[in-house]
Amino acid sequence: MQGADGLQGLIGPQGVNGVQGAVGPQGVNGVQGAVGPQGVNGPQGVNGVQGVNGVQGAVGPTGVQGPAGGGGAGSSSQWASVGLNVYYNSGPVGIGLTGTSITGALTVSGTTNMFGTLNMSGSLYNPTLQSYREVMFIRASSGPFVANCATGNNFALTLSSGSNSVSFINVPATGTLFGVNFYLTQDGTGNRTVSWPSSVSWGNPGVPVLSTTANATDIVNMITYSGGSKWLGFLSGRGF
Repeated sequence: MQGADGLQGLIGPQGVNGVQGAVGPQGVNGVQGAVGPQGVNGPQGVNGVQGVNGVQGAVGPTGVQGPAGGGGAGSSSQWASVGLNVYYNSGPVGIGLTGTSITGALTVSGTTNMFGTLNMSGSLYNPTLQSYREVMFIRASSGPFVANCATGNNFALTLSSGSNSVSFINVPATGTLFGVNFYLTQDGTGNRTVSWPSSVSWGNPGVPVLSTTANATDIVNMITYSGGSKWLGFLSGRGF
């Protein structure tokens, strides 16, 4: 068992604080001396007169523009007075130009939409044609008919004379395969005949006999690769 705590002794009384001493009087400030007068500013000098500007010299004439450089591996273009010149590699290719001969190469990736007529002189390499159409020249033929190979390949003729003849002009040069198709229709009378140039070879069985029934249509095909010196003729359809 723990023993009982003893009694704590009493705390004695706190001592009294002594009296604070009095503050001494503040000394008197001395008198501030008077500020002296400010000196007078002198007058500003006069600005001198600005000198007269000399006359501007005349502008020299503009130098002549040099020719456009050919495109490198890339391409560039500029509008001409009547079309668009596209510069690619060896030279410009004209778009919308008429009466102008331009050399060079144009590469198009993607789809090109063209509305109108494309006149091309040269070769078309490795094309893929889809849904193409050909122009048919429809004529009423009475007597001689001249097939212009520079303007078309397909001729629909209504024979209205007792005796009719066919000849050719502007046949492509030797080495070019060229074909012509004739759609020959008898008029309402019928019994119309056609004579062919001596340059047409019909093979076996020889010159075909055309339909003589009124309004009947026969189809004759011809091809040449010798500049028209020899045509190979075929009767491909009769009596339509």
